[in-house]
Amino acid sequence: MRMTWMLLGVLWLGCSVQLTGVPCLNDFHCTETEHCGDAGACEQGARTEQMLVESCLLAARQIAVRAGECLHGPAETFESVIFPDTACTSIARSVLAGRQTFLLDKLDGCVAAMRERSCEELEDLVKLTPWTLLEGCQAFTAQVETGGTCASTADCSDGWCDSSTGCPGVCRPYVPLGQSCNNQNRCAPGSSCFPRETCTPAVTKGGSCINAGQCASGSNLTCSGLRCIERKTDGPCSGNTECLPGYRCVKTETSDHECRPAKAPGEPCDPTAGECSELAFCSRETNTCRPYPRQGEPCGPWPDVPGGYLFCLDNVCGIGASILCNTPFYPAGKDCLRNLDCGPAGACINLKCVTQWCP
Repeated sequence: MRMTWMLLGVLWLGCSVQLTGVPCLNDFHCTETEHCGDAGACEQGARTEQMLVESCLLAARQIAVRAGECLHGPAETFESVIFPDTACTSIARSVLAGRQTFLLDKLDGCVAAMRERSCEELEDLVKLTPWTLLEGCQAFTAQVETGGTCASTADCSDGWCDSSTGCPGVCRPYVPLGQSCNNQNRCAPGSSCFPRETCTPAVTKGGSCINAGQCASGSNLTCSGLRCIERKTDGPCSGNTECLPGYRCVKTETSDHECRPAKAPGEPCDPTAGECSELAFCSRETNTCRPYPRQGEPCGPWPDVPGGYLFCLDNVCGIGASILCNTPFYPAGKDCLRNLDCGPAGACINLKCVTQWCP
């Protein structure tokens, strides 16, 4: 009997222990009277259906954590290019407006799904389309049918949100296979409008291609020699796209190039070798990898980074006597080169900034 009471006492004490401040990935890591905060630590109070923004942030920030694991860099750097605060504010407003529903019992599964995103789709977060940010999350479900008003593609139950003329947008259907497409509409996921302005299926291994965007996503394929080929972790290469995520096409001591593991910020590097991970470059001053520049730091033409241009993380590279990260993100309608030029709410579509997260 004594042992029984001792056991019950231990169980009671265990249930009453608070884990506030303890690191967590989801609510299962906290007690029933706590929840996992969006900063990744247990906080007082059980999660409720009213905690929309915080619940969305918990899931969205797992994408940055996963990107850091895949691509060898700090999660903070990758978070700075997916703008989770802007996305989750838009999503929360959509839930309140009835354009989405929030299923609290699906949140832990959503968080797990974000932590398991494939390295391939997270490889270049600068190009990660905003409408796929929470793809695979069943906690937030779209409710708007074709023709209805939307704040983002996350609102559309079948199709995409066309906000090209401003907010709010309209849910449009995807163009089916074999039908004509252009810069004003979109082919369904798994197909491409390139190169003949007709929606065609993604190309599988060994098929003919012109660019990597035609090769089937999720298959770790790239276009090389006009064929979709498997990417690799070692061996000769002609560019980073031939290497798997987390690897770079590095210039070797013999002047050849081969796939090697990417180096994370803080690791020693050769400025001429192209060794540093995504969103990082090799500093000539320290011979170490460092994250892309932020406010007030040098940017612009840079011979030692892919594409020869050093972009900014939290604004746009200015033009003047000294080229620095000091220019605000571009507004909707302005010419652009990449999604990050258009700021937290935008995306670069057909070289124009378009709002993708309406307020």
